[in-house]
Amino acid sequence: MILAVAHSRGLIDYEERVSTYWPEFAQQGKEKITVRQLLSHQAGLCVTDEPVDAAILAKPDRLAQVLARQKPRWEPGTRYAYHAFTLGWYEGELIRRVDPQQRTLGRFFQDEIVKPLGLEFYIGLPVEILQSRIAQLKFPSPLDYFFRTNKMSRPFLKSMGRNRWRLSPSPTPKISIRETVRSWLSKIPPLRG
Repeated sequence: MILAVAHSRGLIDYEERVSTYWPEFAQQGKEKITVRQLLSHQAGLCVTDEPVDAAILAKPDRLAQVLARQKPRWEPGTRYAYHAFTLGWYEGELIRRVDPQQRTLGRFFQDEIVKPLGLEFYIGLPVEILQSRIAQLKFPSPLDYFFRTNKMSRPFLKSMGRNRWRLSPSPTPKISIRETVRSWLSKIPPLRG
């Protein structure tokens, strides 16, 4: 959604090469990757060869260097795989590069989407949020899954037996993400600054 806002304001073009906005990105075979290929998980950048820890994540410039050095796992544009762990990092650097104020992804999200809509939603939780307001996620153990199979839907159980990196088609209809984003974008005011 954040990149869609940037696109709607003319800050970024989906057909442009990532390296147009981020020149250091143009190495290791990434020179021709477009913003669209990156956002549609076709860039081959679903992992990083270099370890990324909290210290690197806390310093966007260091993270940008690690990401720029990454070599794609396949020829960009020829395959796709979900970039679950890395896409937000690449999007964050693109936003920093195209935003006139050079804000982080989280700050851009707060200023341009969350606050104008009167929401309470964060990318990067502020320290002032009380621990009592934070939901704790508890993931079931494999044993829990085994003993609770009678309470799980058949499509879920079938998907557990398939390759876990593939998405299974959902048996229920979904709301169109495109229409949802369009609706939200129509309520966001023009870029400040």
